[in-house]
Amino acid sequence: MTASHLILLQCLSGAALTDLLDRRIPNLMIGTYLLIGMFLNFRCISYLEEKNYIPLFLPLCFLIYYLISVLMLSVLTALTHAGAGDAKLLALILSWTGFYNGLSLLLPGLILALAFFLISEVWTETANIKHKIIINTPKCNFIPQRTTLPLAVPVFLGAIPGLIFNLP
Repeated sequence: MTASHLILLQCLSGAALTDLLDRRIPNLMIGTYLLIGMFLNFRCISYLEEKNYIPLFLPLCFLIYYLISVLMLSVLTALTHAGAGDAKLLALILSWTGFYNGLSLLLPGLILALAFFLISEVWTETANIKHKIIINTPKCNFIPQRTTLPLAVPVFLGAIPGLIFNLP
């Protein structure tokens, strides 16, 4: 596990916690992670280990990859209930790890998000239609009571094995 893996894991955990509590990922947080990622992403760290310096084109390529990914993922915010912060976070992961490694890192989390969504839909439908029962869960004061799970949480949970075991 490299320092870049640990920093990306910390960025994902902070974004997931913020998204869980506030239901939004602030632009300041994404901007901070973007600045950190410009110099500590996977390509810069490996180039630094080989040549002992970071050329200017690597952070600029990172920024260009990020902007292209945000443009592509803006469709996600237009078609689904995902917010712009979620799209920016996914674009940050794709530009930090590279496109193909990023897809392999995001795939388990996106499958987990789809599973959570389908289970919550089925659970809601069966509770409302068949039994007309409202299931009372214990109240938690620090987590807002909502019916959906933020996208950053399953993305973080799905990315943990890939980042810990250096899968991408």
